[in-house]
Amino acid sequence: MNEVVKYHNNMNLVNFNHFTEIEFNIFFAVCQQMRDKNLSEIELSFEKIKELIDYKSTSRERFISDIKKTYKKLLVSTMPIENEEEYIEFVLFTEYKINKTKDTVLIQTNKKFEYILNAVTSNFTRFELEQFVSLSKTNSKTIYRMLKQFRMTGFLTIDYPEFLDLIGIANWGKANINKEFKRIVKDLTPFFKNLVVEKVKKGGKQTGAILKLNWTFDPDDKYIGWKNIKVKELEKFYIFLCANFNAGSQNYDNFVKKVG
Repeated sequence: MNEVVKYHNNMNLVNFNHFTEIEFNIFFAVCQQMRDKNLSEIELSFEKIKELIDYKSTSRERFISDIKKTYKKLLVSTMPIENEEEYIEFVLFTEYKINKTKDTVLIQTNKKFEYILNAVTSNFTRFELEQFVSLSKTNSKTIYRMLKQFRMTGFLTIDYPEFLDLIGIANWGKANINKEFKRIVKDLTPFFKNLVVEKVKKGGKQTGAILKLNWTFDPDDKYIGWKNIKVKELEKFYIFLCANFNAGSQNYDNFVKKVG
């Protein structure tokens, strides 16, 4: 299995911390199947979903129960979108139907949600479903998705209170929070080369309150920043732009400053 999940970054605003690991897997398996198909609904067989999420239980009743629990939560899960002029919040899915004779589930999405999964060319999160499924804890899955949003830069900074709220542990004791934090980092290390997490503390003091977390890791090999491009390669690209897109209106030095 080498299925890729891809969606607009706005979906990272949805709070999924009330989902179990299985429910999380089912949801993103459906997202993967709907990707770039411009569908408002999709019908999937039980076997297809089980295959995608490496579902272990052989109990049909248990699987149907997991489907029901997943979509009951999705029917009340909302996505917030806010700009200077307005605030919008809408449900992701509007209906689901389980066919017990055919062993299928029909899922309908909100029309407003379609842009999240279709023809996304910028501001998107991308990851392998197999990696996501292999993580056994919901909190690790959540931070995995967040880091994948920054796969091109290899850097994520997040306010510490926001981090605690994101994974639903703000009310935990300090010892349990530290234990959970270490487990998450351990879970994610195999998937993010040279993963390092810096705790930025108040006043820069070792004993100060944690203000934010800086996560750094090697960017995906396929994404190379402008600053890593060799001079000769940049010159060739500049010549190409001049020949094809009238980039010659600016001199080479200015061009380098803009892309560097």
